[in-house]
Amino acid sequence: MSLPKPIPEARVEIYREGELIDAGYTDIRGRYITEIPPNTYTIKVLKTGYYTHEQELTLTENYLKVVRLKKVPIEIPIPPGYYIVTATFTVTA
Repeated sequence: MSLPKPIPEARVEIYREGELIDAGYTDIRGRYITEIPPNTYTIKVLKTGYYTHEQELTLTENYLKVVRLKKVPIEIPIPPGYYIVTATFTVTA
C-alpha cells in the first residue's frame, strides 16, 4: 500500500475561543509548522476541491497532527470538442 501524497498550499487556520490566532499554508511536503502555547484550539484545514477538516485539539506538549482531506466529488459538464485535464491530490499534513 502506498502512502498518501502530500498536498501543498492547503490553508491551515488555528483558533482559540473563536479567535483566529495563527494561519498559513502547507509547504510542498504538505506540512505546516507553528509554535503555540499549550491550550485548547480548533484547527481548520481548507483546500479548494476538498472537504474542510475541522477539529478541536487540547495541546499540553509538542504535538504532531496528521490530517487527511477528502476530495469533493465535482461534476463538470464538458462541451463537445473539449478535453479535461485532471490532477489528483491527496492531502497529508
